[in-house]
Amino acid sequence: GAADAQRAQSPGTPLARPGVAESGRPDGVFVSVGGGSLLAGVASVLKSTWPATKVIAVEPRSADLLSRSLMVGTRITDGGPAGEKAAEGVAVGQIGPEVFRICDALVDEVMLVDEREIAAAVRDVFLDTRAVLEPAGAVSVAGLKQYVARRPPAPSAPPPAFVA
Repeated sequence: GAADAQRAQSPGTPLARPGVAESGRPDGVFVSVGGGSLLAGVASVLKSTWPATKVIAVEPRSADLLSRSLMVGTRITDGGPAGEKAAEGVAVGQIGPEVFRICDALVDEVMLVDEREIAAAVRDVFLDTRAVLEPAGAVSVAGLKQYVARRPPAPSAPPPAFVA
């Protein structure tokens, strides 16, 4: 409904606009997915500004509600998070209808990461920056690391620019 549409626009939009204004066009943006509102807002801003930029959703394998919903073409409702998960901040029971519509239309890819990859991302960011990420925030970094490992750039190509 109206509240779902408002949530889909409000969280990501203010967060995405400063990044869009301050940087050149990235090749891809990796976004951690919980209920999808942040992803929907970020995707809306990015695709309206830079349509060629890939929007890549990243979910933990243990909380892959968006991925499963997109595979079947309709929203799936789970009972919510079950058991302990490293990234419990992104484990939700449902994705709103408007958020699903936006993600279905604008998200280029959904990646799944496991608990080990999330923990490694927390560790790597700490070792590089001395900042401690919450596991839910490290999900996007884990996705970025997986993406680059699976798709290394060609040696003669300029290095890609990604944001997580």
